[in-house]
Amino acid sequence: ATTIDELAFTRPYGEQEKQILTAEAVEFLTELVTHFTPQRNKLLAARIQQQQDIDNGTLPDFISETASIRDTDWKIRGIPADLQDRRVEITGPVER
Repeated sequence: ATTIDELAFTRPYGEQEKQILTAEAVEFLTELVTHFTPQRNKLLAARIQQQQDIDNGTLPDFISETASIRDTDWKIRGIPADLQDRRVEITGPVER
C-alpha cells in the first residue's frame, strides 16, 4: 500500500496511476476526505442503526419533516381532454 499523508492506496501504484493521481489530484482528494469523512461516518453509523432497528422489527416510515406534504388536502386540476380519449400509439415497426 502506498500512503500519501491521509490517503492510503491499497492497489499497486504504477506509472499510469502517477499520471492520473498527480500531486494536485491527490491534494484535492485529501481535501475531500478531510472535509467529508465526519459526515460520511455519521451517515454510515445512522445506516447501521437503521438496519438494527429494522432487524428488531421497526418498520421504515416517512420522515417527520415531510408530514405537511402528506397531510394536506391537495387535488389535481383534472385530466386534459386529449388524455381522456387515448388511442394506441405504435411508435416503431412491428417485430416479426
